Amino acid sequence: MGSRTAGQRAGRISGAVAGLVAITPAAGFVGPWPALAIGIIAGAVCYDGNESEGHLRVYDALDAFGVTGRAAQIGALLTGSSLNS
Repeated sequence: MGSRTAGQRAGRISGAVAGLVAITPAAGFVGPWPALAIGIIAGAVCYDGNESEGHLRVYDALDAFGVTGRAAQIGALLTGSSLNS
């Protein structure tokens, strides 16, 4: 039970980091609900990307690209689709 809980905690922290990284490019331009949507989408995509890294035999001990790299790309792309008029 201890290792599973620690793994879930690390996953939650990585998801929170992904959400924060993804909303950073759009921080001054979108409202709270689009910001929440961008964070949730980024968390889901980063989770899926980290799961696929094992199949690709890529070793990224800190998930540096898996979390921050993908989240920044997603945030930059979703910024344009959720701008306030």
